[in-house]
Amino acid sequence: MSDLKLVIRRLLKNPVLFVPASLTLAIGIGAVTGLVSVIQGVLGTPPPYQDAGQIVLISKVRLDGQPYENGVGSLEWRAWQEERE
Repeated sequence: MSDLKLVIRRLLKNPVLFVPASLTLAIGIGAVTGLVSVIQGVLGTPPPYQDAGQIVLISKVRLDGQPYENGVGSLEWRAWQEERE
């Protein structure tokens, strides 16, 4: 406890060191708190819909990056559904 009193006494005697040190500490604590809050908000809450593992992406681009020539029609959609089952 006496070490803490000594540090505080020296910092108060030299405000040129005390102010930047305090601001740096405050900014660091605020940044970490904000980052943890954002991460918890994004990763800590479940999606707002049921069966999130069942979500699929329907795209007009094949896995090899080439587009389907005529787009995706109902026949392709049905074929994909049959492959999935």
